Amino acid sequence: MRRMVVVSAVFTVVAGVFAAEVAKPVDPPKSLAAKEAMRTLESAKRKAQQEYDQAVRAATSRAVKDLTAAEGAAARGGNQDEVARIKAVIDELTATSSSFTIAADKPWQPTMHVHRGQQLRIKASGTWSYGWGPCGPGGVNGQYQLTGRIGSGQPFDIGESMTLKADADGDLSMQMKDAGLKDNSGELQVEISAGS
Repeated sequence: MRRMVVVSAVFTVVAGVFAAEVAKPVDPPKSLAAKEAMRTLESAKRKAQQEYDQAVRAATSRAVKDLTAAEGAAARGGNQDEVARIKAVIDELTATSSSFTIAADKPWQPTMHVHRGQQLRIKASGTWSYGWGPCGPGGVNGQYQLTGRIGSGQPFDIGESMTLKADADGDLSMQMKDAGLKDNSGELQVEISAGS
């Protein structure tokens, strides 16, 4: 019995050490060439995401136009149930949802144009580093969290998620809340759902 307890204790200690080794965060590269390679990759990813979002918006716009025509035909035919179904689909399609990548080392990165009174739901995920260590969208001790602003308005903390009503027309931009962005690295994935 004593031998089983000792073996169990040794296994627990070894497993704990192994888990601690596996959980260590990756130290980001420090050389200028490596940092430039990562910046180039992140820039290409952002560009690809923007092109994808633009293509989805164009396809959605065409679908809404076609659905609106179908809604009119259903209304002229007196089929109010079909009108209601088509209208529900149009409402769902026009409540846009877009994804963006926000880099830790860049100031005020534009995401989408919003209008005063528009309802916005923002969710962020991922890990970025603020020079001393990694953190999530919520930051550390009131700093290094995801922050936003509309146009050149007053910045507001977003963190992991928030719902707000836009108080102005303008571009919704985001960045890490940090006085010095140059030594930061990493990025967050941000999804914005915008109602009409």
